[in-house]
Amino acid sequence: MSHETTGIEYLFQDPKIHLDERVRDLVSRLTLEEKVESMLQYQPAIDRLGVAAYKHGTEAAHGIAWLGEATSFPQPVGLACTWDTELMRLIGSVIADEARVYYRRDPKLNGLTLWAPTVDMERDPRWGRNEEAYGEDPYLTGELSKELVKGIQGDHPVYLKAVATLKHFLGNNNEVDRGSGSSSIDPRNLREYYLRAFEKPFTEGGAQSMMTSYNLINGTPATLYHGVNDIVRDEWGMDGFVVSDAGDVMGIVNDHQYYDSHTPGVAESIRAGIDSITDDAELSKQAIREALAQGTLQEEDLDRALFHTFRVRFRLGEFDPAADNPYASIGEEALMTEQARELSLRAAREQIVLLKNEHELLPLNPARCGKVAVIGTHGNEVYRDWYSGTLPYRVTPLEAIRAKLEGE
Repeated sequence: MSHETTGIEYLFQDPKIHLDERVRDLVSRLTLEEKVESMLQYQPAIDRLGVAAYKHGTEAAHGIAWLGEATSFPQPVGLACTWDTELMRLIGSVIADEARVYYRRDPKLNGLTLWAPTVDMERDPRWGRNEEAYGEDPYLTGELSKELVKGIQGDHPVYLKAVATLKHFLGNNNEVDRGSGSSSIDPRNLREYYLRAFEKPFTEGGAQSMMTSYNLINGTPATLYHGVNDIVRDEWGMDGFVVSDAGDVMGIVNDHQYYDSHTPGVAESIRAGIDSITDDAELSKQAIREALAQGTLQEEDLDRALFHTFRVRFRLGEFDPAADNPYASIGEEALMTEQARELSLRAAREQIVLLKNEHELLPLNPARCGKVAVIGTHGNEVYRDWYSGTLPYRVTPLEAIRAKLEGE
């Protein structure tokens, strides 16, 4: 049966063709300028080929953030206290369901490539963003992240429900000056500590994306770090795409003063494994054009990067009939369901850490205490972190305890 009789105009539109062949066909049909334009976080529509606009990057550390009301789960540092891998997979699935809802509302702005989980090692409490990741244990972080990835991406053999982007690779342990500082990591710490947390989410979880960090690694900007290709792709077999953190490719000049102009940094970042640039669009595109003209960047380098980003978009089902993709039918009914609320409550309960009052160190005597006390200035506050999103409601600890006691 010919493509003409099936309504298929291009090879990449045929779901019966092998995935990699379809992706290569699509990329080969792009003009050089279209390839340049598609190297950014906001990939433009290419109407002549029927390719829609797409945005990489939706925050989802513990629920969909910044898009509107969504189910909110405990912060990752709290989720780590659950030690519950099954719970993490269920949470990831809810996050992906709600990402699908927002994607269906506006696919140009609400992408399915989610910037979560944060796999950074929280080795020092002075980091300043300890709520965003899972603690200082690389084994625990790897196991929990792996299961969140599985929940987000789903278990279909062909299609992905959404895509998990592990961040930030690598050594992003310091909030102060993290855009300009260098993380000095010796070979043993690199293998046994920092890489260990990232390995399982890729090799066992199948994560389809990764974000590089702002810092330098032993004096080299993370976007230029050889480990992106040598370790994550070649050793661990990651076949998705790599994205830079916001403003970081321009940061090679602006923050690190590593080069005198943006052109060499942009070219080297792409060659080192960056497939999608989250940065000033016009500066980035101009640097790519200049690098192509100078010969420091080849069209084949863009083809390789775009193969990675479009391959993920194909696996999300964008180029196939909706009837073939079991996740395409997810709609408004999947947003903030009763089951999701119950799961959030379960996570909140499981994250609680009870301290045993051994040797009566605390001035509490159950024989004499007939009342409940909420101690501290934070007892009547609800604090949101950077990725908390829009909460559908909020209840402080003091309010909840009062309501519980008044109901008894």
